[in-house]
Amino acid sequence: MNGVFSAAETRGGREQISFQPWAKEKHDSLVARKLADNPTARCLSPGLISLTTVSFFPIQFVQTRGQMVILYEWDHFFRVIPTDGRAQTGDPDPLQSLGHSVGRWDGDTLVVDVVGFSDYTWIDNNAGVHTDALHVVERFRMLDRDTIEYRAVLEDPKAWTKPWNVASTLKRRPPTDALMEYNCSENNKADDFPTSDKLLK
Repeated sequence: MNGVFSAAETRGGREQISFQPWAKEKHDSLVARKLADNPTARCLSPGLISLTTVSFFPIQFVQTRGQMVILYEWDHFFRVIPTDGRAQTGDPDPLQSLGHSVGRWDGDTLVVDVVGFSDYTWIDNNAGVHTDALHVVERFRMLDRDTIEYRAVLEDPKAWTKPWNVASTLKRRPPTDALMEYNCSENNKADDFPTSDKLLK
């Protein structure tokens, strides 16, 4: 499963997250603010699902003995996923935007169990509210040498009333493609930010 891939364009809408009342109220409030509170506007993590399924930024898989490394072009996030048979942590500390991942192979499918999420990230870039109880099970399956089927089931008993499912197709990029430099703090400047030439005047 080595190589650089990017998600194919998603056609049609995804299922709605089934929120508990308090989470629905918070979600609606964020949407009403035209998603101005998106963590990515402050160079914070877009969250696991957006990183994996966004079509614009590619991701690279590096499979080595006992682990899978996933490199994301978007803000240079990365995951080191052990596949050596260890159990998931019972005390995910510290909480992290991409959680704590442990993987195993089920035939040709990499199954990744993820817990210990920070609660500030959004689900699927749509202000999907979640808590630190979020639990994700991902499945990466090679359909052919150039195609990965990605599926994930997400559960959050503190904020949702039922699991939420997501699916995407990742396509291999040309062999000459590589991850590019990405610097959010450098590229995310307001129009009226005082540049050095303005300060000198």
